[in-house]
Formats: sequence, C-alpha cells, structure tokens
Amino acid sequence: MKFKSKAEKQLNNLDKQSKQKIQTYLNERILKLNHPKESGKALSRNKKGLWRYRVDKFRILCKLEENNLVILVVKIAKRDVVYED
Repeated sequence: MKFKSKAEKQLNNLDKQSKQKIQTYLNERILKLNHPKESGKALSRNKKGLWRYRVDKFRILCKLEENNLVILVVKIAKRDVVYED
C-alpha cells in the first residue's frame, strides 16, 4: 500500500484514535482481501477511477492498480470535504 504525500499528511494530522482506526482498517481489512473492490465503492464523475472506503466519519479515497495489486491512498478526510478537489 502506498500513500500520496497529501494523504499521508492528512492521516498524520488526525487525532490518535482516528489515525489508529484508519490504519487498522487498511491493514487488517483491505490488505487482506483478494479483491479490495469487495469492500469499497467505485466513484464517478470527476472522481472516476477512485474507490471509497468508509471508516467512521472518515472517507478514504484510493486508486487501485490491479496489475500490481497496489492500493494508492489518495485522500483521507471527513465526508463533507473529502470529495472537494
């Protein structure tokens, strides 16, 4: 799993409990799936090509590279701002 620098900063700026929940979700749920799309939702319009995962009040936007089984975390934020560019 890779993080864009912006997503890594967003994760590090969260409170300790939220950060831990997100890291646990990514490591124990998403990385263990054969197909990460099983737990996510495909986005459309200007976010086409990205997948969304929900963790409490946060949304994690990812780009899945199937050929290499790479999950690129693009953005982590609360629902009301995560879809803004």
